[in-house]
Amino acid sequence: MPNIAPSNAFVRSHTAAVLSVVGALAAHGFGALSVASAASVDLPRHPSLSPDGTVVVFSWRGDLWRAPAGGGEAIRLTSNPASETRSGFTADGARIVFESDREGSRNLWSMRADGSDLRRVTELDASFALSSVGVFAGRPVAFIESTLEGDLYRSSRPFMVPLDLADGKSASPVRVHDAFGGAANASASGAAVLFERGGSGWSRRGYTGPDNRDVWLFDSEAKTFTQLTRHAGNDGMPRFIGADEFVYVSDRGTGTQNLHRAKIGTAVDSGLRLTDFRDTDIHGLAVSGDGRVAVFAVFGDLWSLDLSREGAEPVRLAFTASDDGLIEREFKQVGREVSEAALSPDGKTMAVVAFGDVFVRAVEDKSPTRRVTSGEAREREIAWSADGLTLYFVSDEDGSESIYAATVAETRAEARERGKPKPPAAAEEAKAEEPKVEEPKAEEPKAEEPKVEEPKVEEPKVEEPKVEEPKVEEPKAEEPKAEEPKAEEPAEKQGRQEVRREEEGREEGPRA
Repeated sequence: MPNIAPSNAFVRSHTAAVLSVVGALAAHGFGALSVASAASVDLPRHPSLSPDGTVVVFSWRGDLWRAPAGGGEAIRLTSNPASETRSGFTADGARIVFESDREGSRNLWSMRADGSDLRRVTELDASFALSSVGVFAGRPVAFIESTLEGDLYRSSRPFMVPLDLADGKSASPVRVHDAFGGAANASASGAAVLFERGGSGWSRRGYTGPDNRDVWLFDSEAKTFTQLTRHAGNDGMPRFIGADEFVYVSDRGTGTQNLHRAKIGTAVDSGLRLTDFRDTDIHGLAVSGDGRVAVFAVFGDLWSLDLSREGAEPVRLAFTASDDGLIEREFKQVGREVSEAALSPDGKTMAVVAFGDVFVRAVEDKSPTRRVTSGEAREREIAWSADGLTLYFVSDEDGSESIYAATVAETRAEARERGKPKPPAAAEEAKAEEPKVEEPKAEEPKAEEPKVEEPKVEEPKVEEPKVEEPKVEEPKAEEPKAEEPKAEEPAEKQGRQEVRREEEGREEGPRA
C-alpha cells in the first residue's frame, strides 16, 4: 500500500524545449539560429496559415512555431513556460493572434509575424477558444466561442474581439449574433459568417443524436440565418475558400472525420469529400486567406491539401526544429484540475483526485499538498475509513480496476510535534548528552592504556611518609622530658638541704 509522500504541486512530464531563436534576425534576412542538433517535430497541433498560404504556424511543446507551408525547419516564435495553443493571422499577414495562459487565465495575445512586439489583447477570466481571425463590419477582429454570458442554456456563443484598439487597451468581446454556436469564420468582406451549431463532442464517432453539429451561415447585413448542412452526424469547423464556397469537416459516408467542400446556395448536403482517412480523424483545420491551401492535423502529423487543383491528394508535412535534449517538465496547479474530493471523518483533511492521481492536504490555510499516488495509472472514487487513517480508492495500476488503500504514515499531531523547534534548555541538554554518548567511544582505547602503564597507581610510595607520620606520636616519647623536673626535684631539695646544713653549720660554729 502506498504511503503519503510530500509534494507542493503535481509535476507531469511534458515536452518543452529551451531554445534561443531570435525571430527578428530571421525577419531581417539573417535566417534561423541553430542552437542544437535538429530534431523531428512530433505531435504538432492547431495549425494556422498566412494569407498567401506560404507560412504555417503551429503549437508544439507548448509554444508557437512557424515554418514553410510545405514543411522544413521550424522557428520558435514564443518561449514561455505557459501554454500557447490556437493562433491565426490577421488579414494583412502582419500579426499573429494567439491564445496563452502566460499570466494565469487564458487570454488573447498578438505579436508580429516574426515573434516580436508582444501585446495583450484581452483580460478575461472566463474560458474560451479562438475560432479564427478576420474582418467583420470593416474592422479586424478575432472570433472566439465562449459561455462567458452565463446563459441558462449552457452552450457557447460566437463573439468577436476588436484588434484595432490603441496599445495598452484591452478589448471586450461582443456578440456576433444572438444565436448559439461556435467556430465562426468570416468571409473576406466580412459580410457573411459561417459557424456551427450543436454540442456533440468530436470524439463521439458515429453520433447521430439531437445534439449533432451542423454548419450555418449568418448574413450580417440582412441579419438572417441559413442552415447549410443537415447530416445526422457531425459537420463543423467551416472555413471560407471563396465568396460562395467553403470547406468543413464531417464524418458522413465513412464514419471518420474528413474534409469536405460545398457551395453556398446549392442543395443542402451536396458537397464533395476531399480526403479519405479511414482510421484517424481530422482534428484541426486552417485555410489560407486566398482559399488555395488547407492544412489540417491528423493524429500526430500535419497534412497539406492543394484546394486549387481538383483531385489533389493530401501530403504529409515533415518539420525539424532545434532540440536541446533537456528533460522537460511542466508545473501544474493541482487545484485547477480536481475531478473529485472527499473530506476525512474529522473534517480536517481533504483528499482529491487530479490528473488521475490522489492528493491530500489539511483544510487549514497554507497547508502543503501531499501526493499519494503517481505513475501512469488512473485513480478515482476515493473514500476514507471511519477512523480517518486509511484512504481507499480505485486504480487500474495492475491492468484492471481494483481497490487500493493508502495508510497514513504520520498523523498531523506527530508531524507537528516533530516539526516543533526544541526549547533552548532541551537543545543544550541534547548537546550536552550527545558528547557523553560519544565520549566512551572515543575514550575506549584510552581506558585500555592505563591498564598497561598505570603503575602510577602504585605510587603509595609517596604516601609512605604519611604512614610513618607516627612521628606525631613522638611527643609521647618526650613525655618523660616532662617528667624530668620530677627527677630534679630531689636535687633541688638536696641543694636546699645543703644550704640549710651550711647555715646550720655556721650557726653551730660559734657555739663551739
